[in-house]
Amino acid sequence: MKKIISVLVFLAFLFFSFDGFLDFISYVKPDLTNYFAGEKKFKSLPVDVDRENISQAFEDVNGIKYSMMRVVGKLPLPGDYGSYKIGARGDRKIEYYSDQNIENNLKRILILGSSQSFGYFSGPVDNFANQLAMELPEYRISNFSVPGQMIAETKANWQRLSLLGEKYDKVIIIEGPIDFYNYCAPGFNLSLREGHRMAVMKLIDKASQIYSMLTGDQDKYQSPCLDESYNNLLIKNVFSDFKSVIEYGRDIGSETYIVVPPSPYVGNVNVENLSENNLAFRSLVIELGVDLEKEYQDIPQVIDMKNIFSGAGPMFLDWGGHFTPKGNKVFAQSVANFIKSTDYN
Repeated sequence: MKKIISVLVFLAFLFFSFDGFLDFISYVKPDLTNYFAGEKKFKSLPVDVDRENISQAFEDVNGIKYSMMRVVGKLPLPGDYGSYKIGARGDRKIEYYSDQNIENNLKRILILGSSQSFGYFSGPVDNFANQLAMELPEYRISNFSVPGQMIAETKANWQRLSLLGEKYDKVIIIEGPIDFYNYCAPGFNLSLREGHRMAVMKLIDKASQIYSMLTGDQDKYQSPCLDESYNNLLIKNVFSDFKSVIEYGRDIGSETYIVVPPSPYVGNVNVENLSENNLAFRSLVIELGVDLEKEYQDIPQVIDMKNIFSGAGPMFLDWGGHFTPKGNKVFAQSVANFIKSTDYN
């Protein structure tokens, strides 16, 4: 009888600490973790998206292999990953160019950023960079975005390309929110050893949360960004990185813009398809975004597009800000319109 009770208690613990449990087994059996994460994501998808294509993109993105480069961070290795074709230097190939005769004298645009501009969970046609290429046939676009890459790493990635002899007329950097995610959410960008430790600690933390809930002493969401001094330091550092990458573009003669992308954490954006289990984190990121905007609002090279989706219907697949096909298209059109406006300045 004691064994049965022990098993039931253990199963109950796994059930209530499911998120932490998935983190732990992700190091033991990643395919199983990806399956459960995929099932959770698909349940939250808007009703009007092509679930088959998104399912395929989700499966393919988990197959991408990466290398680690100091300063730059991780870079996708060249290869054909189904929905994702990665070139020899780490760029995601743009489908629009596969059946086009591209002139050699076209002006060049470099896209840098993290998962939103990389096209996480977006197929070859639906992703942001491909939609942008369709909007701007007068340019040749290269997409060297990397999932999870922060603004300082983005600059290093650009410097890497410059050393390889790449030169661009315009550089569009889709950055901003990812720095807050990485700095404020514990467990991001960890080494394998740190990751195992974080997974175990998260299991312990979940157990503590259950105890607090049962005893009526439930803690608030815990993040280092709840500390005001850390908050202020973070804003200053991100803004400093913004200025640094703009200055680098000016030094090498590339017209450079940072586009702060649409985010589910700001404005009145429609997120009915998303669960509300992280409202505390959403509130925190909103506050950080407002503080950062105060720093960059007078810099013409920083283009704030975080509110362009307000009231426009489901544009996000998840709280990570990854776009639906419609979201990619609307964002690409907005960026294309801005780029065209710079041609006449």
